Amino acid sequence: MSDVFSVFDFPGQIMHVPQVAGNTSQSTGAWQPGSQGTAVAIKGNIQDLTVKELQRLPEGEYELGDRRISTSAVLGVGDILEVTETDNIVTKWRVKARERTSYILPKFGMPLRHVYLLKRRG
Repeated sequence: MSDVFSVFDFPGQIMHVPQVAGNTSQSTGAWQPGSQGTAVAIKGNIQDLTVKELQRLPEGEYELGDRRISTSAVLGVGDILEVTETDNIVTKWRVKARERTSYILPKFGMPLRHVYLLKRRG
């Protein structure tokens, strides 16, 4: 079954680059640096956060220009999205948080959708 939300998907390419956090080895105590996974193309609806939405989010964590993505892809906090904008410039975004997941949709034959909050990555 095709994704019924595909008509709302962002027209440019979205590449998901998973990030693996560094950790301390439990056996040696040595720091093991994080790594970057293989980039995979995903689909989703990207929107800028509105002033009204910013007012209900934690103060100081989000600002005008931050975004959200609604997608069926599973993203992790800290993962990077490389978005090819409509003017062909590639911007990078960090997944800041999962805002919600629509668990009711599969009951109606539609795919699960996750909504993530994004911060521009410098």
